Amino acid sequence: MTILKRLVKIPLLPVIAVLTAAEWVASFLVALSGWIFIAIAGIAFLTAVLSYLMGLSDGPEALRMLGAAFLFWSLPHIGNALIAMVAAGRAYAEHLLLK
Repeated sequence: MTILKRLVKIPLLPVIAVLTAAEWVASFLVALSGWIFIAIAGIAFLTAVLSYLMGLSDGPEALRMLGAAFLFWSLPHIGNALIAMVAAGRAYAEHLLLK
């Protein structure tokens, strides 16, 4: 009976391997793009605040720039949340394999 249980669990091995590789690649890409997006968000934030303080833009325009800065800032965090979901799926598959 234990041999039959192991034979049923063998298809999980490629799933775990694919999810692990996807997690590693996605982590690298999110970390790399995180630097870029956070730098863009910082530039947009400073541009919005300084242009409003110097009177180069009015309030609604500065708020739109701040919204764009927030969007750029939040993209890497959304990517990290998706990676956490993939990691949870991999951990669940490993749990099923070792069960």
